[in-house]
Amino acid sequence: MKDLVGIRVKFLVDGVKVEGVVVQDRADRVMVKTDDGKVPRVIKSKVSLFIPETEPEEFIPLQLLYCQNAEIKCPGVQYVAEGEKLENTSFTAFMGPCPKRMESCRCGTKGDLRSLSSATLKRVMSGMLFGDYPEVKAPKGDKK
Repeated sequence: MKDLVGIRVKFLVDGVKVEGVVVQDRADRVMVKTDDGKVPRVIKSKVSLFIPETEPEEFIPLQLLYCQNAEIKCPGVQYVAEGEKLENTSFTAFMGPCPKRMESCRCGTKGDLRSLSSATLKRVMSGMLFGDYPEVKAPKGDKK
């Protein structure tokens, strides 16, 4: 949120709308100067939605998609897809290879990454590895 310092933002915190200019960003909270001059402390983990008036840089919307099936005790899979709206091709990309996919599987979106709670982001993305390790090639003289 450091990129949002000086930008007008609308927050939804525990169902309460807070609107103003971001004046300071800390590890666990954001200070927002409202139109009446007050500076409430917005706790980041309680933010359910925020919308900046302008984007600090070129914005690419990212949706967190999920699938799960409680009937077969499937813990589910999450997938980050680019785009503001859901498309069937987005779900096919991560649900297609599943060997246990069935009609009772549930899928949908948890929302835009910016609007997710810190707890959800931690649960979904903690320890995530992006990319593939390079393949180990055998030495030229070694035939297997």
